[in-house]
Amino acid sequence: MHLFYVNRNDFENRREIPNTFLSLNWTERAYDYGQFELQVYSGSSYPEYGLGNFLTRDDTEYVMVIETADIKQIDNKVYLHKYTGRSLESLYEWRVQIHRSWIIPDDKGRFDAQWWAEAIAHRHFGKDAEPNRQLPNFNFHRNDSVSQLAYVNDTGNKLQDGKWIIYDRNPTSVMFKNVISACKPNGYSMFYRVKLQYGGYHTYLMAPHLIETITLSEANDNFSDFDSIQSIVDKKSAIYEIWDSGDVDMKWIADGSTHAREHTLRSEKPVDRREVLWDNTQVHKPYSVKDWNALTKAQKDHINSLNQIWYPFWVLDAMFPKYSPIEMVSGKIDNFSNIQFRTGFDIGDIFYYVPTGRNVKPIEAQLTEMTESWSNDGFSQVPTISMTSREKWNGDGFRINFARKAPGEVIEPLERS
Repeated sequence: MHLFYVNRNDFENRREIPNTFLSLNWTERAYDYGQFELQVYSGSSYPEYGLGNFLTRDDTEYVMVIETADIKQIDNKVYLHKYTGRSLESLYEWRVQIHRSWIIPDDKGRFDAQWWAEAIAHRHFGKDAEPNRQLPNFNFHRNDSVSQLAYVNDTGNKLQDGKWIIYDRNPTSVMFKNVISACKPNGYSMFYRVKLQYGGYHTYLMAPHLIETITLSEANDNFSDFDSIQSIVDKKSAIYEIWDSGDVDMKWIADGSTHAREHTLRSEKPVDRREVLWDNTQVHKPYSVKDWNALTKAQKDHINSLNQIWYPFWVLDAMFPKYSPIEMVSGKIDNFSNIQFRTGFDIGDIFYYVPTGRNVKPIEAQLTEMTESWSNDGFSQVPTISMTSREKWNGDGFRINFARKAPGEVIEPLERS
């Protein structure tokens, strides 16, 4: 491994950092920013590596941004420099969204997530940004090998007027990461990488891959320190949607009644049945007025019509995984046989873990993080694996049917006239 210091104003201006450094911790992540810590001895009390510049390696395309320099004198003319920072994916925090944005889905609750991600990127960094906000040679690369679509409910945001998602003013990263994570072409969220290429900044959308050549198990002698958690704490059988009609400015103005409707997630015996409330008043009542009598008949009729169940069925989809039983497994990966990190598999990839016992089902395991460390003790790799048997949902060709009153009856959209 060779480590390089790269000037942010000239990517070709890079110099190798001597491998005499005291230590280096380098963490790459799929769904969060990576981070690093570099410690070196120096005879200078001034930072040798400037803040805002980059660290790169010759064996990975990850780029780290130097954000902090901590320098302490430990002897006469001997200083310990500690540099820390995050990966270049954090550049989406460099800009802010100064206006609200909203996404209007199609009648199946879908939107083109990759298009939106590209639009956000270019609006704040690329060709559609003001000149003083543009990064040099900024490019965005969609992932054409997987679906471009996402479901609005996968964003985890509340719907405005039951129809669209409003993104408030925030760092650009908030909407950007939310839109990307909602795209689940194989049941797993997409993620992104920012690379330094061709004298510019290139954002790539990434999708997890299933590596069938890797199977983790105690029998294969590559998995140890087993720890398993099974839970039905969050499992629910039915959702009771509740809302108040005529609740304008928290005053009982219209008929003053309350409403409830049952949505069945799974049919179970009474002893196994668990219920949860869903307060959906805002969907049925998006308006707020001071004087009911000042409204026209059309306005009154419109507000009263909100008592009808008209929301699209996909609004409920997000609740299925949230209220499903879960099994989580953790442990230590001892080796990956002859398959090497980065060449045979990479961050975000998926493989199988097979528990011991009879009639066991393989559990999908995703490599979400890898920390590599160099020090006087040698080199080490510590992977972080995320494993869960929580039911997958919203993958291509797979939809959850929610029932109204009886199992199997799909809730169809009832649009407002």
